[in-house]
Amino acid sequence: MSLKQKVYKGFVWTGLQGASSQLISFVVFLVLARLLEPESFGLVAMATVVIAFLKVFSYFGLGTAVIQRKTLEAEHLNTAFWVDVIAGFVMMLATILLAGWFSEIYGEARLEPIIQCLSLLFIMTALSQIQVSLLRRNLEFKTLALRTLVGEVTGGAVGVALAFSGYGVWSLVFRQLTTSLIGLTILWVMSDWRPGLGSSFKHFKDLFSFSINMMGANIVDFFSRRSDSFLIGYFLGPVALGYYTVAYRLIHLLVEFLGGTVNKVVWPAFAKLQDDLAKLKTKFYSTSNLHGFIVFPVYLGILSISVELVPLMFGSQWQESVPILQILVFIGIISSISKLYDTVFVSLGRSGIWLCLKAAIAVTNVVAFLIAIQWGIIGVAIAYTVVGYLYFPIYLYLLRRIAGINILRYLQGLSASFFSSLVMLGVVFGFKHFIGSFDNHHLTLLTFIATGGLTYLLLMVIVSPETIKQLREVLNSVLPKRTRISE
Repeated sequence: MSLKQKVYKGFVWTGLQGASSQLISFVVFLVLARLLEPESFGLVAMATVVIAFLKVFSYFGLGTAVIQRKTLEAEHLNTAFWVDVIAGFVMMLATILLAGWFSEIYGEARLEPIIQCLSLLFIMTALSQIQVSLLRRNLEFKTLALRTLVGEVTGGAVGVALAFSGYGVWSLVFRQLTTSLIGLTILWVMSDWRPGLGSSFKHFKDLFSFSINMMGANIVDFFSRRSDSFLIGYFLGPVALGYYTVAYRLIHLLVEFLGGTVNKVVWPAFAKLQDDLAKLKTKFYSTSNLHGFIVFPVYLGILSISVELVPLMFGSQWQESVPILQILVFIGIISSISKLYDTVFVSLGRSGIWLCLKAAIAVTNVVAFLIAIQWGIIGVAIAYTVVGYLYFPIYLYLLRRIAGINILRYLQGLSASFFSSLVMLGVVFGFKHFIGSFDNHHLTLLTFIATGGLTYLLLMVIVSPETIKQLREVLNSVLPKRTRISE
């Protein structure tokens, strides 16, 4: 199978994984949002910030080095595995001991047992890192997709069952633990690789010389993405954080699906092309066009129906999340498309530059959040979005300098999707203004979605037939011959 076919199959399997797992996760989230109070989500969000903060110090980025490295020896894999396991175990014990201190910082005694339980995620993640990296390196995304789907279904079922039984915040905790445990079990059952005892400091240095920048990038990226939740929880309390979390969670799900899917598939493919820059650039342009075809209509579509979407999906008690969602839509667009930029930098071994950029964004975000917190969660959401767009031109400059990307050609490739999405947005708003809504709220929402979707697809068929052709190629790469889409 050619690299192109593997990439296309990877897109489809990872897309199916992302769409299915995010759908399952979102459905479970909807159910839990109706069963639990905003305070429960705020408490778990606080605990998750702590776990995420500590996790970046237990993750040495050795798995990313496994994906990027041209040649691998058995000792590289063994060394990476045991370093990850030892670090995960140490961090789990440290978190259990420090849980009381973190709960005092927040002024919430209820956080201590929640943080202690979630500390189990450290060892589960450590046992998964190298297995996942090997599967990604070999573009074996089908196995990863099955592992994620089964884990999400099982974890969601446990969470909903506990919520119905009145376990409150603990339903959210055990949902996370179950999802991780089931995913870990399936991963080891389906993967052929097993760690050995042969390891050395030399092989650790081989991997760590690259991964140290990845580790640093993960640390600073944490402050970019999590400091908003920490500051809201600290200054405004769990209720405000609950409202913010619902909107942020929806955008985060989309970023992980729309941006993360591309990152997971394209990264190992780009790493294989790191010595052939011309071919890598060609892949970048084609991938960007297809990526933009999906990203722009999804986010602008969410913007057009946010007023109807939030109360219908989560309940009227979450109405205050609507303006937050409308603002975060715009950072979602930048976050999704910049995932591809990160992939280019890392695939070419320029993780140092990537680290510096992430550090600058992190510092700017923290300062902006500290200033904006006085205007509440609206101010924080605006600050997050403004910072993202301030750094967008810098990303483009680095793409041109590092990879020789023609920025004009790149932006032209995105223009059809962007302007078609703007027209779609205008059509939906016009429909709302001149025709209005129906008595059935579900029918209203479906009508808006259908109107916008059909408008967008019709425009893209007219103005960008090459993008439609590329989409057809991706689908045909995995469909049986009898069901393939013809010209």
